[in-house]
Amino acid sequence: MYFFSRWDAFVKKISPVVGFLGILSYLLSSLSGISELRTLFGPLPIVPFLWLVIDPFFPIDYRFVLSSSLFLWGLYLILRGETLGFFPFLLSAALLIPIILPKIRKWKWKKEEKMEDVKVDEDVDVAEDRENGEELLDKLSEFGIKGKIVKISQGPVLKIYEFEPAPGVRVQSISKLEDDLYVRLKKPVRIVAPLPNGNIGFEIPNNERVFYNLEDFEDEIKKGGALEVPIGVDVLGNPFRINIASAPHILIGGATGSGKSILLAGIISALIKKTSPEDLNLILIDPKRVELSIFEGLPHLALPVAKTVKEAIFALKTAVGIMDDRYAIMSAIGARDIENFNARASKFEIEKMPYIVIVIDELADLMMLSPKETAEYIQRIAQLARAVGIHLITATQRPSVDVITGVIKANFPTRIALKTASRFDSRTILDTEGAERLLGKGDMLVLLSDRPDPVRIHGFYTSHSYAEKIILEHASKKLSSMWNMEREKVKSFLKTAREEGVFSAIFRDDEPAYNERVERLSHLAEEMLGITPENFKSLLSETLENYYPYKFVFEEESESNLSSGIGKIDKKILEAAMVCAEVGYGSASMVQRRLGVGFPRAAKIIDQLEKLGFLSPPEGPKPRRILMSVEEFEKKLKEMGFK
Repeated sequence: MYFFSRWDAFVKKISPVVGFLGILSYLLSSLSGISELRTLFGPLPIVPFLWLVIDPFFPIDYRFVLSSSLFLWGLYLILRGETLGFFPFLLSAALLIPIILPKIRKWKWKKEEKMEDVKVDEDVDVAEDRENGEELLDKLSEFGIKGKIVKISQGPVLKIYEFEPAPGVRVQSISKLEDDLYVRLKKPVRIVAPLPNGNIGFEIPNNERVFYNLEDFEDEIKKGGALEVPIGVDVLGNPFRINIASAPHILIGGATGSGKSILLAGIISALIKKTSPEDLNLILIDPKRVELSIFEGLPHLALPVAKTVKEAIFALKTAVGIMDDRYAIMSAIGARDIENFNARASKFEIEKMPYIVIVIDELADLMMLSPKETAEYIQRIAQLARAVGIHLITATQRPSVDVITGVIKANFPTRIALKTASRFDSRTILDTEGAERLLGKGDMLVLLSDRPDPVRIHGFYTSHSYAEKIILEHASKKLSSMWNMEREKVKSFLKTAREEGVFSAIFRDDEPAYNERVERLSHLAEEMLGITPENFKSLLSETLENYYPYKFVFEEESESNLSSGIGKIDKKILEAAMVCAEVGYGSASMVQRRLGVGFPRAAKIIDQLEKLGFLSPPEGPKPRRILMSVEEFEKKLKEMGFK
C-alpha cells in the first residue's frame, strides 16, 4: 500500500511536466511523423497532454477529455472542407449527453428536490402548495437565504410553511424580510422565528378566507369554567378559549374597523350564554354609546350601560367600593379568594359573591376627558380586584403611550392586538411587532399571561341578532317574574318593543324622547299584555326602581329634620339599619344593593350610622360591627327629632 501511494503521488507530480513537454514537442517538432499527425488530426493530440497538465490540480472527467478531443478534430476537418468532420463532431456531443442531462435535470427541479420531503396536511391542494412553496424559496434565495420547506399546514385563513434553514443561515437575517416578502409575494407575510420545533414559520394568507360565527360554537361555550369563553379559532381551525378568571385583566387594542367591538360583543354573549345573573354581574362602559348599548336590559348588569364620562367614572368608583367591601367580608371569614369564599358562604349563612366583569369599549375617550380619575380607578381594580372576582376588559383604538400608560399596561398581563396602523402601536400593546401584518376583521395576536409569545387567532363574528336573542331570553325570564306574567307573552312584547326602538325605555329613563317612548310602550302593553296604560306606567316605574342592583346617583339625595353635629340625616337611614342588622354587618356596597341607592349616598349612610353609634368605626379589612339593636337606634332617632 505504501508503494502504490508513493507511486500515485509521483505520477501526480510528473504528469504536468509530461503534458507540457508533449504539447511543446507536438507544436515545435519538424519530424515527418509528427507533421503527418498534425496534418491528419490537427490540434487533437494536444488535448490529452493538456489534461495531464490540469488534472493534478483540477480533476476532470475523462469523458470531457474525449469529447473535447473529438470536437476539436471534427471542427478541424470541417474547416478543411472535409465532410467526414461531422461524424467526430456529433460523436463528441453524444458523449456529453449523459453528463449534461442530469445536471440540467438537477437545475430544473432543484426546488422540487427540496420540497420532496414536505409533510402536507390531507386537506391541502398539494400541487398548489408546492408551487407556492417553490415561489417562497425563490424569493428567499434572492436574499441569499438557503434551506428547504419541511411542512405545510392548512388553516381557514392562512397556510403555515415551516422552513428549515441551511447550516450557517442566521435566524435574524430571515426575520427581517417581512417587508421584502410582502413586496415580492403581494401578500402580507408574518414570520414566526423560531417555532417550538426549531424551524421558521411563514404565515401566508389563503386566496379565500373562511369566517366563523359564534353561534355555530355553542357547544364550546358550554365547556370550561364560569369565565372561560371561546373567542375564535387558531391558525389550524381549532377553537381557542380564554379564561378571564386567570387572565385576570385583558387589554385589547387595534385600529378602527379591526374588530374590537365585535370581539367584546362575542365575549359578553358567551359569558351570558353560559352564566346566570346570580353568578355573574357585568358593568358595561360605552362612551361611543352605540356598541354595548345593545345589552341594555340584560339582567346580568349591575348598572345601566354607562354612556357618558360621568356615568363611567361613577361605575368605576362603584366597582372600587364593591371591591373594598368584598375584601372586608372575606377577611372576616378567612377566605383567600372568591372561590374559597363562595365555598364557605353556606356555612356562614351569607350570600355568595357573583363574579363581576367590567367592560370598557373605548379607553382613549375616558383618558382624554378624565385621565386622573380613570387611571386611578383602573389601576386600583387591576392591582387588587382579581382575588374578589372582579375582572377588567378594556379596549382602545388608539394604543398610544398616553392612553395605555406604563402603570395600566403593567397590570394587564393578557393583551390582545388586532390589526394596528403601525408597528409602533403593535409594540405598545404586545411589546413586539407583528400586529401591523394582520388581515383585519377579527384577525388578532393574543398574548397570554402564561405564554412568552403571542398566539395568532381568528376571532368569531357575533351578529346583533344572536346577541339580541340571548338578551331577550334573560330579560323575559326576569320581567315575567317581576310582572307575574307568562314568559312567552313578555318575550313577544319585548321583541316588538326592540323592533320599534322603545326597548331601552323599560330599563332607564334618562334617554331622549323618553315620554313619547313610554306612551308607545303603554299602547303595546295594552295590545299584547292586556294591561291598561295607567297600570303599565305604574309597573314600569317599579321596574325602573328595582331592575338593576345599582343606580347612577349624581345629586345630593339626603334630607334632614334637624341640624346636629352629623349634618343631614338621610331619610333611608332606618331602612339601612334594618338591612345591616339582618345581614349582621355594615357595608356601603350592601346598603347600595339592598336599598337601590347610589354608592356615594350609601357610603354617606354608613358614615352617619357610625356617628350615631349604630355601627363601629372601620377596623382595617374587617367589616363594621353592629353596636345596638334596631329598636334602640329607632328610639335614639326619635329623641333627636327624626321622623
